[in-house]
Amino acid sequence: MAESRWNIPHRIVTERLVLRRYQAADAEQMSRVVTASSQYLAPWMPWARAEPLPPAERAALINTLIADFDERRDFTMGIFLRDAGDYVGGTGLHTRLGAGVLEIGYWIARDQQGRGYATETVLALTRVALAFAGAERVEIHHTPDNVTSRAVPQRCGFSYDGRALTPVPGVPDAEPTDMWSATPEHLASTPFASTPRPHLFDVDGHELPWPA
Repeated sequence: MAESRWNIPHRIVTERLVLRRYQAADAEQMSRVVTASSQYLAPWMPWARAEPLPPAERAALINTLIADFDERRDFTMGIFLRDAGDYVGGTGLHTRLGAGVLEIGYWIARDQQGRGYATETVLALTRVALAFAGAERVEIHHTPDNVTSRAVPQRCGFSYDGRALTPVPGVPDAEPTDMWSATPEHLASTPFASTPRPHLFDVDGHELPWPA
């Protein structure tokens, strides 16, 4: 994968969540949460079908995610509760769709469903992608039967772009995918317009200013 031009904050703090680049110390908590949710996630997330990973493979995976983030190839993040620090899911801004476009992926642990964490995550990452990183477009893709994932772009006010056969990471053949998108114009509409901007931080913990 070629190096991208994107400059994505290492940590994004919302009202209830911290979205950040993974660290090696996250391995134990990640293993526990992913393993507990793997059967729930497996129908929709091909990577979950390989769980549980042995500790050495988990460590190698996290090291790869860190390297991809630091070298600006792809930006996978963990979702953590802001106050308690608990790991509750995964997300990211992904570069696979080409120039000018960032794709948001997300999953929430089975025992943390129904609390709005995915919506809060997508609202924050969409604003970061469009208003901080300068993306022209943000997309969300999900399998047609995944009604839980479908509800998130609906709640966030994304535009539905239809269904098509598209490549799915971890699956050898293209599969039907429902596609949603947001552009800078969406930020002027609710719920983006009524949601506070998240706080952004670099790798050293310095807060980053939003563009004027």
